[in-house]
Formats: sequence, structure tokens, C-alpha cells
Amino acid sequence: MAEDNDEINKVVLDNSQGNCIMKAPEIQQQIISAFAHLVSKTIICDIEDDFFALLVDEARDVSIKEQMAVALRYVNNEGKIIERFLGVVHVPNTTSRCLKASLECLLATFGLSLSRVRGQGYDGASNMQGEFNGLKSLILKENKSAFYVHCFVHQLQLALVQITKKNKQLSEFFGSLALLANIIGGSCKRQELLREKQFEKLMERVSFDNFVSGSGLNQESTLKRPGDTRWNSYYFIIVSMIKLFPSVVSVLEHLENNSDDVAHCGQASILLRNIVCFDVAFVLHLMRSILGITNDLSQALQNKDQDLANAMKLVIFAKDRLQELREGGCDDLLQETSSFCVQNNILIPNMEDDFVLYSRDGRVSCKGMLEVIKTFRISSRLAEKLVAKRKNVTYPLVYLLLKLSLILPVATASVERIFSAMKIVKSELRNRMGDQMLNDVLVSYIEKDILNDVSIDEVMNFFQEMGPRRNIF
Repeated sequence: MAEDNDEINKVVLDNSQGNCIMKAPEIQQQIISAFAHLVSKTIICDIEDDFFALLVDEARDVSIKEQMAVALRYVNNEGKIIERFLGVVHVPNTTSRCLKASLECLLATFGLSLSRVRGQGYDGASNMQGEFNGLKSLILKENKSAFYVHCFVHQLQLALVQITKKNKQLSEFFGSLALLANIIGGSCKRQELLREKQFEKLMERVSFDNFVSGSGLNQESTLKRPGDTRWNSYYFIIVSMIKLFPSVVSVLEHLENNSDDVAHCGQASILLRNIVCFDVAFVLHLMRSILGITNDLSQALQNKDQDLANAMKLVIFAKDRLQELREGGCDDLLQETSSFCVQNNILIPNMEDDFVLYSRDGRVSCKGMLEVIKTFRISSRLAEKLVAKRKNVTYPLVYLLLKLSLILPVATASVERIFSAMKIVKSELRNRMGDQMLNDVLVSYIEKDILNDVSIDEVMNFFQEMGPRRNIF
């Protein structure tokens, strides 16, 4: 504040009187609270007592305290889909009734009511989407119009998990990838060894004039551990594995021959026999194609301005791409896998014995998911055009129907991002931060675009009204 306003700079910090330095922890918390209050006030004013949807999730913070994050999804007066962070509340337990009571208390703080809710978006936890006693059901008992939508990204993740569990070869493949990431990524020495092998392979390509330059093509890479709750991480480890395959094989050979640890030596030997084969190379390239499609879909669904109608079209488009991959034959995939095997000295089996290759004329190449998203956003653009031409006043019921369809949530990615921000704000070094302080900092941190427009004069006036002050600015 002092940096932006010369008048404030004259009376605070080193330029202020000894009893009005404004450095006391309580004063600092009140200043942060003033900013958070004005940010939240701007959000509430933007809703204007209109309909909105709830996005709710809960997670533990670094102090092992359960925190419930709440975000609102609504259509503003310009016809645009907006998702805003409302607040985070500490809950003593995660039962549905406790979550509902905390949610009602938070909404009442801002003058909002469950009667204006027209959509609910949660993950698949039983306390959230339970048919009889879940948070969804408790809200529906009071408001029949609060329609529930299961997070599309979470459904996509569940589908991928179930598919891999039912396929023995895929289950073994992803298990080997996870074990490989743990062995190489679990030690600084083995990470350093992987970097050395990457550098050696790069020098070999340079010496044989097989070096391709370009932005980001030859950067240092590593194998990140995949997470079962984030299947996009499996896509990225597959991409890294294809890129680092020669270096990974060299590291495993080194561990097999020179490791003093018998356990790691045995694991490296088993992994080396399992991954240096045509089957693994084929599955690597196959899953890169499949997970590449699902990754594009997942990224598109997580957009804040995504609506339900467009989400369904994106899902259908992704299914069509997968069907084209299934019916398009194996020519391109086998050719790419064979080229990969030749480069890495992997034995290629006789394809005539195991595979029947065929081609289909007139096959249409798949476009990237992100390239066609713009063609699907019809309903959101329609709402903006209706408001721009003031047709929302002429046809209020049509606009209301369109607005209600846009309010329905597609994914809970906004709430997940809140927890990512919470890890930054409340870290291990700041693990004693109070619940109110955590909420105020998160509101200011997440809604930066609103914070930048907050008037310093408004902050000063609200700060003065929070309690008696010795000096009045």
C-alpha cells in the first residue's frame, strides 16, 4: 500500500509515529482481512442475487486439519461463465451433515442461500454424492432444482483405472513403470546417473550427425513418479520413457552389474528383461496414443468456462478419435514401434505369425482436441451475444434456460486448484496459520485479478471501521 500511495507512505512504517508503525501481527491480519473482504464483496456483487452452482471438495492441510473449499459457478451480467473462490472452512469431520452445516454457515456469511443453487459439482466420494445421506442428497431435499453433476474428469479417471485393472498386460505394464520410477527416482545417485547417461547419448548423436536441434528437444529430463489419482501423470511418464529409453536401459544395466545393493540389483535385472522387448515398446506407443487423446479431453474439461453441452460434445469427439484409432489398422503404430526397436536394438518378431496387417483407404486423420474446442463453444458464445445485443431482455425465458444450462458444472478442477494454492500458502514453515488467516490469504491469492482492482481507499476505510484507531488517515 505504501509503495502505491505516497500519502500512505508518509504515515506508515519508518515514517510513522512510534505507536502507529502498523507492524503488529494483529494489524497485519486485519489489513489482509480487509483486502479479502473487498474481494469477496466484489464476487457477491457480481452474482447479484442470481442463480449459481456449488463446487465443493475437502482435503487435509499441512496441520492435518480437514478443510472444505467452496467455489461458485455463475453467469455474469455479460453472459460469461465465471468460477470464483468463495472461501475455505475448517470442518471437524467430513460427514455429509457436518459439511452441509459448514456450507450453510459460509453461504449465510455472504448473504447467499441454498434456494438459489441450481447445480452441484463434487467428486465421487460417498459423503459427497451418496444417494441417501450424501451432501448432494441433503441439498436436494431442500432444493429440488440443485441438480448434481459428477465431475467429468473424475469419471474419465475412474474409467481409465477400471480398464487397466481388467487388462492383465496393461496392469503389469503400469506396475513396471511405477517400479521403474521408484528405483531411478528414489535416489539422488541414480538420478545423477540418469543425467550422465542422457549426456552421453546426446554426445553420441552429435558425433554421428544424428542430432536434431530445436526448442526444448534436448533438455534434461527425468522420470516422475506416476500417481493413481492423476492419470495424466501416466501419460507424461510414458512420453518421458520413450524419450529416455536408451538412457534408462543404460542405468539399469549399470545397476545390474555394479550395484552393491542385492535388492536393487535384482529389481534392475528383472526390469531390464521386462522392458527391453517388442511387447513393451508396442504398448508404450499404443498407450501414448490412447492417453494422449484422454489427456487432451481432461485438459479441455478443466477449463473454467466449459459448459455441460460442450463437454458432452468433447466426450463424443474423444470417443470418435479412439474408435478411429481402433479401426484404422496397426500400420502406422507398428511402423513407429519397429523404428523405435531398431534404434534401441530390440528384437522385432515376425509380424506374419502374430499380426494380420490391413489398411483402410480414405482414412481421415484425427485432429487435435484443443484445435476443435473453439468450434464447440456455441452455447457460451450465444449467451454473450444475447447480452451484447440486449436480446436477453427481449427473450428473458430463453436467456434463463440458456443460463441454467451454463451454470451446471462440468469439473471440480477449480476446487482442486484451491488445494494446490493452499499447499503454497500454508506450508510446513507456516503450519500454525489460523483458519481465518488461511481463508483471507487464499481469497486474495487466488482471485488476483479482482485484488488488483481493489481501491486502496476502500481498504483504508474498511480497516478504520474494523476497530478504534489512534490515528485516522
